[in-house]
Amino acid sequence: MFTPVYRPSGPTIGISVTNSSHAAVQVSTTDGTQPSYALFVNPSTTLTVYVTVGSTSGVAAATVPTDGGAGSFALGPTQQIVMPVPYASGSFWVTAIGSAAGPTLLTVTPVIAM
Repeated sequence: MFTPVYRPSGPTIGISVTNSSHAAVQVSTTDGTQPSYALFVNPSTTLTVYVTVGSTSGVAAATVPTDGGAGSFALGPTQQIVMPVPYASGSFWVTAIGSAAGPTLLTVTPVIAM
């Protein structure tokens, strides 16, 4: 079985998440590569974090899904995931909201497959 290996391509960015959508935060590489993936880590043991990713600062505000409605992708308590991300000029933008007041510190690291 093939297990992908990733390496960081820029600094880890912290986003303080509460029950209000955080303003868009830019995540950039520092090694001249185009980020095609990002590592998202939710360290909270109780809070679910909903995340929206976009290629510009105009990325939509993160939302908590409602019954029958769409929302942002979810990171459960203590969950981490590597996800593909859209990018433009070596960066992408992230917004996040929590399922409760929190706070928790979502971390986002641009990574590339080796």
